[in-house]
Amino acid sequence: MDSSRASSREGLEASELAQAVRAATQKRGVAIVAPPLENFQEAEYRRVFAALGSEGANGLIVGNNAEHATN
Repeated sequence: MDSSRASSREGLEASELAQAVRAATQKRGVAIVAPPLENFQEAEYRRVFAALGSEGANGLIVGNNAEHATN
């Protein structure tokens, strides 16, 4: 999957990793909050981290996209 597709909601929802994460969270009664990144720009990271904070998130899942290493 290319990085532009992986950053989209459709790419996230379609990935095998996402399916496994959803199954595990449902089994444990854990909610997934905050929107996924729409692009790999600094402002987008800030938007998502702000949403995580306002929703009281207790964890973070980070994909293996190379773009995450620079941000």
